This record gives sequence, C-alpha cells and structure tokens, in this order.
Amino acid sequence: MTAKGFTEEAIKEASRKEISNPCTQRKLDVASKKVLNAEVLDEESRSDIRALLSMYLDDYRFQKDSIFYDVMARPPEPRNDDDTRYIEALTPAELAKTSGKCVLVDPGQRDVLYCMKETSTAKQKEILAFRKTNRSKRPRHFRILGKLTKPSMIKNAETLLSKMQSSTVDLDTFVKYIKTRASVNKILGQYYGNETQKSEEIYFPDS
Repeated sequence: MTAKGFTEEAIKEASRKEISNPCTQRKLDVASKKVLNAEVLDEESRSDIRALLSMYLDDYRFQKDSIFYDVMARPPEPRNDDDTRYIEALTPAELAKTSGKCVLVDPGQRDVLYCMKETSTAKQKEILAFRKTNRSKRPRHFRILGKLTKPSMIKNAETLLSKMQSSTVDLDTFVKYIKTRASVNKILGQYYGNETQKSEEIYFPDS
C-alpha cells in the first residue's frame, strides 16, 4: 500500500478493518460459543473449536466473555506430591480394594498403579506387580556393568580426581583441584554425557 501512495493513516485504518477487527470478532464469537462458518476457518480448525467448547456446559459463560480471562480467574490449584501415596504406604484393606484393577494414569488420579506387564498378551493377561526388588535390582545391575565395562582412561581420570580435595579453604590445594578437574573434564564429560539408547529388554521380566 505504501508503494501505491497510501498514507500511513490509511494503511492503519485498512489494517484495523481487514485484520484487527475480524480477529477481534472471531475471538468474541468463540468466547460466546459460536462455531465460525467455513468461509472463515477450515473444517479441521472448526472441529478443534467444537471439541474445546464441548467441554463446557451449554449455559456456562466465560469470565469477561473470554476464555483467556476465564482460565486466569480459575487457576488450577497446586498439587501436593505427598498426596500420592506409594503402594507400600497403603493398608491391607486399601490394597484389597484395588485387587483386579488394571489402570494406567497420572499420579494423583488413582490410589495405586496397576499396569499390564510387557509380556502380557490378549489371551494370557499378566498384571505387573511393582516391588521394591524390581526397583532396586536394575540400577544395581547397571552399576555392576558400568564398573566392568568402564574404560581404563576413565578409571584413571576418576582416581586422579578423587585424590584432590574439593572442599578446602586452602588456596593452593583448591587451585590444584581446579587444574586437575579441568584436565579430566573433557574426557569425563564425553563419557558420562553420552545419551544411552532405550533398552529393548523388557523392564520387569520376572515380576
């Protein structure tokens, strides 16, 4: 429009008329639970709006006629992680009530998580029983394998660094620690910084 000689005020007015005002009207239409016609939005976008509005009651009105203000006026309450108890904290009576349940949900939605084992099939269902031994066994195996397969240069670097005092108020001792750490930082960073691939092995084979 500038190339065609329109003034700055005319450009602003055209922007308000062609962009700002229609967008504002679309926002008000959605806030009043109106699904826009096909000339304004494609079918996929209109379907998303229908799905969003279907979560509200027919007579529900948004705060200040705006979905944004409605969400801000009703912020979700912070969840206390302590409200979700571990299975070992449940009483025998509470455990008995969960017998036979097979659910997979986020913490806080159910008293306890019961899932199907990875070896479970449609014909032969197996419920995963998560025990403390399962929780501690795998990290222990990884620690053992890590020590057995650790390269000698990594072991030497860790041994060298372990001989240095990191918690000290003596300047010379601390300087030696910093120099030693700097000398092994690259090799240790490359070794421990590598991402490990997801294991194809089943996680709880004998639970």
